[in-house]
Amino acid sequence: MRKALSFVLVLALIMGSFSFAFAADTDNGYSDVAGKKCEGAVTVLSALGVVDGYADGTYKPEKVVTRAEMAKLLIVALGMDEYVKGTYTSFSDVGNHWANSYIAYAASMGIIEGYPDGTFRPDNTVTYQEAITMVVRALGYQDQYLTGTWPASHVSKAKGLGLLDGIVATADGANRGDVAILLYNALDKEVITYDTNGTIVAGDAMLIRLDAVPSDGHVILHDGMDFADGVDLSKFYGYSVITYSLENEDDDWEVVAVGDIKGTAYEVELNDDGNDNGFKFKYDGKDYVVDGLDAVIINDQLIPNDNTQSLIVDGDNDAAKKATVIVDGSLSKSGTDLFSVIQWQV
Repeated sequence: MRKALSFVLVLALIMGSFSFAFAADTDNGYSDVAGKKCEGAVTVLSALGVVDGYADGTYKPEKVVTRAEMAKLLIVALGMDEYVKGTYTSFSDVGNHWANSYIAYAASMGIIEGYPDGTFRPDNTVTYQEAITMVVRALGYQDQYLTGTWPASHVSKAKGLGLLDGIVATADGANRGDVAILLYNALDKEVITYDTNGTIVAGDAMLIRLDAVPSDGHVILHDGMDFADGVDLSKFYGYSVITYSLENEDDDWEVVAVGDIKGTAYEVELNDDGNDNGFKFKYDGKDYVVDGLDAVIINDQLIPNDNTQSLIVDGDNDAAKKATVIVDGSLSKSGTDLFSVIQWQV
């Protein structure tokens, strides 16, 4: 069982307004990734045990990954490294290689292929096209079911899945920083299979394969939940999310990641406590009544629905009437539900 560490992974966009977010204990980070675009991906994958740094405390994000290293990374990211055993001799040049078993397992799963001359060339650097192809195959997508010819078929699928967000391919080969981003982008994607008719059958996401357990449905995120040390999800308080938890060394479950984040935030003016006929407020000069309030957050604290009267809605201080409402969708949409209200005491 992989233990919970000090990190947070956000696996979805919130109405297009947020992308990746993470927080980690910087003392446990690598000295050469701080401030770089791969920092979040490296931090998360390191905490999950997918990637490793070097003895000198560096990660070397600019170093190009080899084909053998890529094979190992994918087997570990799929949570299958414990099944790697034995040797492999089908490729003529991997018999005594350190990654022999990883190459064997990846080949048996159809993730990697060799060359027409029977070699794998494990120490060759991996191109972006090869790295992308391997990740798409690791997610279960088979070549014969993809549209077009290689490599466009696999690159197109990767782009559609969002795997290429934050990556700019070059002719120099896929470096450790970009490979980390590529794998990070894949963590919340389902590992699919095909039935006998070639229809996709959904499976578990990579993150779940790495022992993270999702919540039973959406919950309103708040600071009363049990988070792993170092996790800071405060910017997502009040949103409706799926939480992912890992078991810590004390056998307690702690939230380490959130995904499928739902909600849109609006800064509004309160004009009623709203318990009787829906929650009432004014936004952009218009009055709104929204049903379905799950919770109120005051001073970062979650307040149960039956305590909404605690909101400050009167007095001469205009600031006391300001709040943030987080709703399901758009205020202009009929039937919009209210997830939460956040108000800072003045």
